[in-house]
Amino acid sequence: MSSTLQISYINEKALNICFGEGICTEINQKVLSFFSFLKIKNHPEIIDLVPTYNTLGIYFSENFIGNFESTILHLHSEFIENGLTEKIMKKNYLRFLFLILELIWKMWPNFAIWMFLMS
Repeated sequence: MSSTLQISYINEKALNICFGEGICTEINQKVLSFFSFLKIKNHPEIIDLVPTYNTLGIYFSENFIGNFESTILHLHSEFIENGLTEKIMKKNYLRFLFLILELIWKMWPNFAIWMFLMS
């Protein structure tokens, strides 16, 4: 994961991390996993996170004094060292699965009525 990590500046208080080229599920899962990790970490100087298919925008507080890039690289190495990539990916998958099941559960009466009317 760290070999494809590319950091560029959006402006003086924001970074963009690119996890790979193109749009694919594997790259998107890496983005979402690191996004979830940063949300859980709740770093006091990170004020916003914007995930896309293959990038993650990270916006820092106006009061942050320090090197944004080294802060993110440190957080990313902590993320990798703790083996959180797979754990968070599984958690995101389960969360998605439960959302689908919840949607089906809520929509079931409407679906049953629709099936009855269509027969």
